[in-house]
Amino acid sequence: MREIEQTLLAMLLCLLITGMAGADNDSLRVHLNGGGSVSYCLDDIHKITFALTGVSEEALIRIGKPLKALLLIQNRPNPFQASSTIDYQLPKACKVKLGIYNLNGQMVRTLVDGEQQAGNHRVSWDGRNARGQKVANGMYLYQLESEGRTLSKKMLLVR
Repeated sequence: MREIEQTLLAMLLCLLITGMAGADNDSLRVHLNGGGSVSYCLDDIHKITFALTGVSEEALIRIGKPLKALLLIQNRPNPFQASSTIDYQLPKACKVKLGIYNLNGQMVRTLVDGEQQAGNHRVSWDGRNARGQKVANGMYLYQLESEGRTLSKKMLLVR
């Protein structure tokens, strides 16, 4: 049953993003094929963890209401030559660490390390290590750590 609810919520978010479903008074009523209906309070959606397919993270941010989850967006451009932008969202004010790592797991550079306010944040990486030297072409990982959670994504540097 939990998997069905997760799939349903993913579909609901898709419908909200594309404008095919409506929300009144911060709740969403869904009519099921077999009859009956289910209502979801939009404020409670953050309490369910699920994997979205077919919906970009950027589209989720555009829902219009801040998500109540830690979110790390794919860098852009990717692959990149000179620099790349990394966006992330914090559900509340908290300590954050955002670092770049090589594929061996070694720290290349720390981009953010400290307290930040809730909301959307953006940082750029210029393809340099902590000493200011250009790093080699290749795949790198960027990792966001906050409140015991860690999110990672890959980026490709090609000069």
